[in-house]
Amino acid sequence: MLLMSSSGFGIPQVARHFVHGAKIEEGMLNRVEAVIRASHDPDLDYAEWGLSAWGDTPPFADMHQVSLLTTGGSLSAMEEVLAGRTRVSVNYSGGLHHAMRDRASGFCIYNDPAIVCAQLADRGMRVAYVDIDAHHGDGVQAAFYESDQVLTISLHESGRFLFPGTGFAEERGSGRGAGYSINVALPPYTDDQAYHDSLVARLVAGNPPDVAYMGGLGDLSDFQSKGGLLDLRSYWAQLPQSDRDDFYT
Repeated sequence: MLLMSSSGFGIPQVARHFVHGAKIEEGMLNRVEAVIRASHDPDLDYAEWGLSAWGDTPPFADMHQVSLLTTGGSLSAMEEVLAGRTRVSVNYSGGLHHAMRDRASGFCIYNDPAIVCAQLADRGMRVAYVDIDAHHGDGVQAAFYESDQVLTISLHESGRFLFPGTGFAEERGSGRGAGYSINVALPPYTDDQAYHDSLVARLVAGNPPDVAYMGGLGDLSDFQSKGGLLDLRSYWAQLPQSDRDDFYT
């Protein structure tokens, strides 16, 4: 089964999965509440939660409701796959992989891939998250860095050249999650053949998941190809059918 992301859903479920494990000090406004408040009054200071008028993720009116639509789309896609109504499900507005438990980041408010992976793991499923965005999937990696429930694989332009400046080979997970974070940091102008040779399908096949989640489709664009980032559009087309099937088990 494959979920892909590049529909409303209630705040209790979103909040429970997004801030799961986050330490909230007594009396401190938690991040979801900050987003809700920013939705009503975006002119206040929310920098503590990664929302800044001068940053990459500015607060705006109704941002909470809009973000729930994106997150709900990915959760709806998950339910379609789990119910057997489709083998592959896509949310083109999803894949907001930079958001962290305690803050927004990189244009990402709620991390829909992390929420979906957490939902699947809570149901006892083995999950492989494969991120082919040109930027490192740092938020999803952070969410499961100490967990063996979700295998995260990110192929991206090296953090030496590109935001968010992370995603190096030595970032492999810790504790129970040691070895469950895999990063392939590639130089600018990496061609399709080198990208194909990154052996992602074999990594996934070595630990077959119940559900594979491919994120980062939003960066498969001519703009990024011309901008010196990875030209990834033909990667999937180049995979042999036997390798593609590994994502659908």
